Amino acid sequence: MAIVATLSPRPAVDLRGPDSRRFANGMFTNNVRDLPVGASQRSAMTDDRGRVLALMELHALADDHFRVVLEGISADEFVERYERYVVFDDVELEPLGNVTVQTVQGPGADQVLRGHELPVPGDAQHVVVEGGMVVWSDRGGPGYDLVGLEALPETPEASTEAERLRIGAARARFPVDFAAPTLPHEHGLRDAALHFEKGCYLGQESIHRIDVMGKPRRALTVVHLEAPAAPGPVSFEGRAVGKITSVVPLAEGGALALAVLKKPADEPGATVDVGGVVGRAVPPRR
Repeated sequence: MAIVATLSPRPAVDLRGPDSRRFANGMFTNNVRDLPVGASQRSAMTDDRGRVLALMELHALADDHFRVVLEGISADEFVERYERYVVFDDVELEPLGNVTVQTVQGPGADQVLRGHELPVPGDAQHVVVEGGMVVWSDRGGPGYDLVGLEALPETPEASTEAERLRIGAARARFPVDFAAPTLPHEHGLRDAALHFEKGCYLGQESIHRIDVMGKPRRALTVVHLEAPAAPGPVSFEGRAVGKITSVVPLAEGGALALAVLKKPADEPGATVDVGGVVGRAVPPRR
C-alpha cells in the first residue's frame, strides 16, 4: 500500500544558459554532462576537500535549463556560493524560493498518481506539469515526489511511515544525519550521488582518493533498537563509535534508527548500546 506524505518545503534554483550543463558538471558530484533531458539525479555540493555541504535533486528540463531542488542550504546561499565561479560561463542562477514537496511511496504509488490524473515517470525520470513536476524518487518505497504541485490527501500516520521507509532504506537527510566535517562515502552516497568518470569538480581529488583507498573510517548504518531511544551517543564494546541521528518507532515494537558509526560497529549483526538500549546493525531494507 502506498503512503502520501508532505515533506518540508525545499529551496529551488534554476540554472539557465548554453553553458549551464558544463557549469553544473564541474560543480556537483554526479554526472550532469550525460544527464538526458527529462532525467533526474541525486547529487551533492562539496568543498575543495570533498566534504559535503548540502544535497540536491537535479532535474534536466532542457539542454540549457536545469532545476536544482536543495536540501540543507537556502536558494540565496546556493546562488551566493556558486556565482563566484561564474567567470566565463554563459549561465544564470535564478533562486526560486521554497517549493512544496509531497512524496508517494510504496506499492501502488503509480495507481495513486493515475487516480489523481497525474503522469507516472519512468525510473530516474521526471515529467513537467503545470505548476511543477512529478519526479521518480526512491525514499524507501520506491515511488514519486510531487514538486510544486497542489497537495494530495495524506494517508494516516504518513510522516511516521515516511520516516520508517527513509531510515530503513538508509537514506540520509541533510544536515540531520551528517556529522561535520563529513564525506560522501560515510553517508551511503557513493552509488547514489557520486560519479568517477565525468571529469573534474570541486572536491573530486579527495573523493577519488577515498574511493581508491576503499577505507572510509565511518559508515551510515541502520540500527534496530530493542526499545525506543532518543538520538544520542552509541557505544560498541565499551568505546564510543558515533551517534544516533534519526529514530522512529516500529509498529511491532522497538525502533529503527540511523547512525554514522566507526568500523566495525557498522557491520550487520554488530551489537551496540544507545543510552542503555541494545541495538543491532542491520542491512538496509530494499
